[in-house]
Amino acid sequence: MSELIGYYSLEQTNDKKGYLGAILVIDKKGIPQEFRVTHSIKPTVIQKQLYGESLVEYIGVTLCGLPLYNSLKVKPKALMVNQKILLGIGDEINCFVAFAKNPGEAYVLGENHNEETGKITSDNGLFKPFFVSYPQNYDQQKELDSKEYLQGFATSVDILEPFKRIKTALDALAEQENQFR
Repeated sequence: MSELIGYYSLEQTNDKKGYLGAILVIDKKGIPQEFRVTHSIKPTVIQKQLYGESLVEYIGVTLCGLPLYNSLKVKPKALMVNQKILLGIGDEINCFVAFAKNPGEAYVLGENHNEETGKITSDNGLFKPFFVSYPQNYDQQKELDSKEYLQGFATSVDILEPFKRIKTALDALAEQENQFR
């Protein structure tokens, strides 16, 4: 089996009243191996009040992320998430989980950032370097193992580009089907 990397994205619906989760799994050439998406999840006013700030993480990890990952026929060895709040999925699944951002993106004050394990560059120089964050329960060895795996992909794939593919696919689905709006 070839090496695979997954991309999990949680996006707001076009009407901003709900969320869609989507997972794209690609190989080292960037070729899609599997794509899965949820129907829109639209929390009620009461749910928004009761869950408060934990609502997005609950929807992202429990309601969308885990079911999507568990439904995959081909499991990736690493899963990139498009929001730092989704790193909690790393506590629930058996693969590396990371959140990546470009070096130019702003850092949050007080953010725990380890330069040695956090920066990944393309050995061949074809793609821009990026910084990664890992789930809080990762020890230094697991971060280094994850970095090594991601480094292998960074020579043949722009690590952040597949998130754009997912967003474009979700926009196309929303135009065609009501359950994705």
